[in-house]
Amino acid sequence: MRQRRSYTERPVRLSAKQRRQLEKLLEAPNTTKRERARAQVLLLSADGWEREDIAAAARASVSTVGRVRRSFCEEGLEAALSEKPRPGGERKLTAREEQRVVALACTEPPEGYSRWTVRLLCEESVRRKLIPPVSREKIRIVLRDHGTKPWREKNVVYPRPDS
Repeated sequence: MRQRRSYTERPVRLSAKQRRQLEKLLEAPNTTKRERARAQVLLLSADGWEREDIAAAARASVSTVGRVRRSFCEEGLEAALSEKPRPGGERKLTAREEQRVVALACTEPPEGYSRWTVRLLCEESVRRKLIPPVSREKIRIVLRDHGTKPWREKNVVYPRPDS
């Protein structure tokens, strides 16, 4: 006995132009794996395949098959083939706080140290209340993004002493 499903299967009907576009996409060498799987899902759906069989043939999950089909029926071919942008995580540090870390990295290290390390920069930045507590990895990424390598002294610009 077949279980009832809570979703409604919508038939995928492709025009001849859409079918040719999807077949070209499958043949193109620069098609991403995701686009290839989505194109296969749409073609097999239009041919009347079952959800589970499509998932196996396209090497995708059953939920992906449903999502691609729903997206095609509601929004069209382009929406079914591409992904909507994802929001990403909230920024841990503002641009101003990142500048403070980079500025600190360009100063002389504390007494007793010959150079700045990521750990030392992280601890000192929080101690001086320049930034909220963050991971050392975040500090490393900030330094990398700004091209700053304080552990290599030749890359650090020190302020000139007043003469």
